[in-house]
Amino acid sequence: MAAPRAPEGAPAGRSRRRRRWGGDRGARAARRLALAAALWLILPGGAPAPPGAAPGGGQPEAPLVHRIRFEGVEQLSEKRLRGTMRLRQKAWWRPFQRSHFYGTDQLERDLERVLSLYRGEGFVLARIEGVAVRHLSRELVDLEVRVREGPRAYLRSVSVGDAPPEVEAEARGALEARPGQPLREAQLQLDELRLQRLCEEEGYALAEVTQEQRFRADSVDVVFWVAAGPRVRVGQIDI
Repeated sequence: MAAPRAPEGAPAGRSRRRRRWGGDRGARAARRLALAAALWLILPGGAPAPPGAAPGGGQPEAPLVHRIRFEGVEQLSEKRLRGTMRLRQKAWWRPFQRSHFYGTDQLERDLERVLSLYRGEGFVLARIEGVAVRHLSRELVDLEVRVREGPRAYLRSVSVGDAPPEVEAEARGALEARPGQPLREAQLQLDELRLQRLCEEEGYALAEVTQEQRFRADSVDVVFWVAAGPRVRVGQIDI
C-alpha cells in the first residue's frame, strides 16, 4: 500500500484530483467540439425538414421524441444510457410524459451525460462518433447515436502516500478499490471519504486527502495522498 512521498508543494485538497493525461478544462472543450462535429441531421429524402404549420398559422410545435437508439454499445446497456438523458423516448407506461426535441443544443447536453457515465465506469476514451435525427413526420423524430466505447481502464495498483502509520494500517482493510477491478469514479470517491474519516478517527481532524490517477494504456495507478497535519487531542472538559 505504501507509495513514494508527495513532492514538496504538491497540491492537497479534499475535492481536487490530479490526472496525468491532461487538463480537465481542455478535455471538456475538446469533447464539446467533438460532439458538435458529430451532430448532423438525416431527414427523409436528404433535405432539411420544412417547418410544420400549426393550426391557425401559429408557431409550429417541436416534434416529439419517438425512439432513442444507440449503436456500438456492448459494455453498458442502452437502457442505462437512456436513463442519463433528459430526453425521453415514447413509452406506453408513461403516456402523459412527452419529450419534445428542440434542437441539437439540447441533445449535446444529453450526450455529455452519456459520456460522463462512460468515464465514470472506466471508459475514459469513449466518444460519440455520430448522431442522426430522423424526422418520421412533422410530429415525431427518432434519435440514433453511434458510440465508440474504447477499452475499459482497470486498476493496476491502489496505494496510500504520506499517511501516518496507524492510518495506513487501517486503510488496508477499509478501502474497497482493489487492483484488477474496473476503474469506477464513484467507488474511488467513496474510498477517499473513508480515508478522510479514518484520519479523523485517529485524531487528525485537519487532515486532507487528495486522489491522484496515473494512466498507463488501459490501466491506472491510484494514489491517495494524505496531508495529515497535527494530531488533535481533546483536553479536559469542564461542565
